[in-house]
Amino acid sequence: MDPAYGTVQYLGSEPRTYGETSLTVNKYRFVPGTAWYETDLDQLDYSLASVDAYALMTYFKYTLKNGEWGSFELLAIKLF
Repeated sequence: MDPAYGTVQYLGSEPRTYGETSLTVNKYRFVPGTAWYETDLDQLDYSLASVDAYALMTYFKYTLKNGEWGSFELLAIKLF
C-alpha cells in the first residue's frame, strides 16, 4: 500500500476464546496517510481470525482525531 494512503502495522497474534470456540487472532493497526487529509480518522485497530478459507473480524476500534471512538468485539461464536 502506498504510505500516502496509510500504513498497516502487524501487532502480533494471540489465542482467544469466544464462547465454545478458540481461535488465533492476528492484530493490526491502520493509520491513515496524507491522502486522507479530509478524514477525521486517527487510527483503526482490528483483529482477524482465519476460519477455513475465510477471515473473521473479531474486533475493531476506530479513534477519531477529536478523541471520540467506537468499537465492536465478538463475544461468542459456535462454528460447525
